[in-house]
Amino acid sequence: MQFLGKVADLMLLNVLLLLCSLPVITAGAALTATCKVTQDMVLQDDHGIVRHEFRQSTGLWLMLLLANGILAYDAFLVYLYCEGGFATTLYVFLGFFGFLVTAVAIYAFSLLARYENRLKNHLRNACFLMIGKIHRTVPAVLLAILPIAVPFFFTVFFIRCIYLWILLAFAVSVYGISYLLKPVLLLNEPAK
Repeated sequence: MQFLGKVADLMLLNVLLLLCSLPVITAGAALTATCKVTQDMVLQDDHGIVRHEFRQSTGLWLMLLLANGILAYDAFLVYLYCEGGFATTLYVFLGFFGFLVTAVAIYAFSLLARYENRLKNHLRNACFLMIGKIHRTVPAVLLAILPIAVPFFFTVFFIRCIYLWILLAFAVSVYGISYLLKPVLLLNEPAK
């Protein structure tokens, strides 16, 4: 029953995340709130209601959109104007920067959901954690891109299971990331 209760909570969380992300500008705040809820589920505690700045969440989200937009535009230019080994090299280069942007965003949203700090400090700490905890960063990035990659690479499967994607995909991804980052989030907190 606990498992079914957790699945129901994740379904509700996913639907709320999708609804609150419809106006694209509020997606950062919705993602931060989702990180907070999944961290509380994973850590099995209520860290208290921390006042999260809408500006910080939105600013982080807009930076993420800008960085991904630049990477997508560059990939489109490579597709149009390059071919062969040179194009492959550029795609690998862009993929590496996409990995870095995603990894920093994962840690930054997780830190923003748990701690009060300036956005600049969250971003700096996210960069240090991304490198220092690379063994957790790689699977976290894979979990983060999974809800986007499945529709792209497994279209037929996605169409058959679209209701599961709508109900669970993003919340399960964020929950998995919170579970992976649990030791990192507890690193500087006193033991209970």
